[in-house]
Formats: sequence, C-alpha cells, structure tokens
Amino acid sequence: MLDKMTNLQADQNMVFLRSLAVAIALLILSAGILITAYLYLLPKEIFTTSQNQQASANPITIKAASLKVIFGQGEYVDQALSLQQLTNTDNNAIISAGRMSLAASNYPFLQYTINNFQPGLDLFFFWRTRDNPQQITTTELYWSGDGPAYFNLSKEPEWKGHISEIGLLIYGDLRNEPLEIVELELHPYSAKTLLSTIWSEWTAFTGWSQTSINILVGMPPKSILSPTLATGAWCGLAIFLYASWCLAVAIKTRKKPKASIIVLTSIVLIGWLMLDLKWQIELFHQLSDTKYLYAGKNTEEKHLAAEDGELYAYIKHLKTTVLPDDPARIFILHDSDGHNYWRLRAQYHLLPHNVYNYGRYPQPENIRVGDWLLLLDNIEGLFYNKETKTLNWANNQQLNVLLKNKHPLGTLLQFNSSLARTSIEHPVKNGTPNNE
Repeated sequence: MLDKMTNLQADQNMVFLRSLAVAIALLILSAGILITAYLYLLPKEIFTTSQNQQASANPITIKAASLKVIFGQGEYVDQALSLQQLTNTDNNAIISAGRMSLAASNYPFLQYTINNFQPGLDLFFFWRTRDNPQQITTTELYWSGDGPAYFNLSKEPEWKGHISEIGLLIYGDLRNEPLEIVELELHPYSAKTLLSTIWSEWTAFTGWSQTSINILVGMPPKSILSPTLATGAWCGLAIFLYASWCLAVAIKTRKKPKASIIVLTSIVLIGWLMLDLKWQIELFHQLSDTKYLYAGKNTEEKHLAAEDGELYAYIKHLKTTVLPDDPARIFILHDSDGHNYWRLRAQYHLLPHNVYNYGRYPQPENIRVGDWLLLLDNIEGLFYNKETKTLNWANNQQLNVLLKNKHPLGTLLQFNSSLARTSIEHPVKNGTPNNE
C-alpha cells in the first residue's frame, strides 16, 4: 500500500512538472511571437520623422571626459565624472556636454550610464537648439538603478530641429554618495534600443504614492508600453496557443478536446507573479528610501525630512510667531479646483486651528472679522495690493486685509475687525499674481 501511494505521488509530481514545462514553453513561444509582431507592426515614424536620415545616423557617445561641470564640484575618477557636491545655495548642479550639431529626428533615444543615482536626486536632461539657443528645454529622467538606462526622447514635443547643446541638471541630496556619470549616448531607432527603452521604463522607480499599496502604477509618463497590457497579451496568447494545440490534437485523434487546468493556471499565475515581482521591487526601493530618510530620527526630524518638510517648517513658523495660540479660522487658498496634496498637508500641520482648504478664491459671505487667509503659491487672478491693503480677484471682488507674513511658499493675510469688505469698480485682469 505504501509503495502504491508513493508511486501515485510520484506520478502526480511528474504530471505537474510536465504541465508546468508546457506552460513555460507556451509563454516563451508567446513572448517570441508578440515581440516579433510588435517590432514588425509598430510604425517607426512614431520615433523618427525621416527614414533617409535615420539610415545614415550613427550613435553619438559622450564619455565622461567630454563632460564639464558648470555648477557644483566634481572630478574625473576611473573614467567617470564624480559629482561630489551640489551648489550650496540651490542644491543643484549643471553638467554640460558642450557644443554640438545634430538632427533631433535622427536620435529618438537617450542612453545614460550613471551610478549612485538614487531617489533623493532629481535628474533632468536638457538641450538647446540652433534656432533658439537662449531657451533651455528639460525633461526628467527616471531612476532604474545603476548602469545603463534608456529614455524615449521622441515623446518630447521640443526634441526637434538641430540640437546645439545637451547636458544634465541635478537637484536634491547626494546622500553622502558622489554621483558617477559614466557616459551619455544618443541612439537612432533600432529594435534593440526600443526594447531596452521599454525595459528601462518597466524597471523605473517613480516613487510611492497613496495608491501604490493596491495598484501597480510606477511607470514614467508617456511610457511606450504598459507592463500590465503586455502581460495580459502575453498570457492571453499563450492560452490561445494551448487551446489551439488541444483542439488540433482532438481533431487528429477524433476525441473530445481536453485541457489541463494545471497548464492554464500556471500560465495565469506566472504572468501575475511577474507583475507582482515589479511591485515587490518597487516596495523594496521604497523601503530602502524610507529607511534612509526616517530611521533613528525623532518626530520633529522626521517631519523635516519628509517630502513636505519645507512646508512643515513654514507652517510651524506661522504657528509659533504669527498665528494666535487659540484655534483660529483659516482659509487655505490654492491654485487647484479641489483637494490638493500640499493644501491637505498644510491643513494637517495647522491643526488644531479650524481650517477650510477648498477653493481658489475667498468666499466673502463666509469670512468673518479676524479670519485668516493663507495663499499657497501663486493663484491666477488673485493678488494682494500693498498700497490699498486689499486682496483682489476677478468679478469685482475685494477684501480689506492686513499682510501678516510673506514667504516664498505663501502669503498670510487677516481680515481685520477695523476694516470692511468693499467692491472694486473694475474687474481685476487675470495675470501673474503680485503677492508683495
């Protein structure tokens, strides 16, 4: 009896392994078919506007020795430009590749090889054109770990004409690790470069959000191909191939079609695990980043290290030096239609004050004497007139207010008891706010 059970278990294991092997083989075949069809059917005109120019274009490689540090401090170490310090004033650096002349339509892809590039840094690729040398156009590069990464320049509307200069803009925190720039390379269209770019987009870490725990979002804007869509097509074609094979066998043997539930389940499960693996990698990167930012710090230090640390410091300054100790009514005005992350964070930091944080412009019928108005950033059509001490906006609206605090992050005003609401005779023209 024991031998029979052992043989039965061995047979079941063999069936499972064979079914798993079939599922893997079908997925490999499906991937090959999809990649070939994708490369063959995808219009190359999406990435380049001239096939004749494209045919004669060769990759342009810019080694570290050709890069020049305009702002910041760096040195050349082991065939790499080691950026060791950003500017003290703005925490930024500018790296230029110097003057050049190339047709943007010939080079839809950028390859950048950079080590020690981490989430604490914002990295931008910039360029100038021969027709407009005074204008600098930038696009943010994503982080996908050390080593070569690829970026789709063809999605940038201003990547056109003749390029006269390219370079890198770097902002943020080096985190005590010098940024090592090995090389930049501009590529014409090729199947290898296209697939490498898609892979870089799939492995990019774009940051954790409030929905990341449940949704796989981490893709750069205007990505070439969604990994979710690609996985669905990959598994779907594998199932179709298996169903076709089962049907062909049934027709040949004149029997009823029979499919293995293990094969079907394995195909779906492997696809799901691939997507979950990407999610797990993003979670790992976020864990490492969070540990660096917050480990070993007290509550105050954690607030200052957070993404809204500058806003927290500003609100704390208002609470300790300007706003009353007793809870006051505060209206937060922000250039957004509804709730916004920054105004919500401002509301949280202003607690226990009674905060209303919805809307661009004041609602005079709801404002009482002694109420406070916090203008976050600039709001189109809304400005403070320091000569008349009024807050003005469109539709002949005006409030008499006192300026209590002015900061790059916002302006704090108070509707004073000795002043009254007034209306202006002429509409305020929309334009750049003047919060002086």
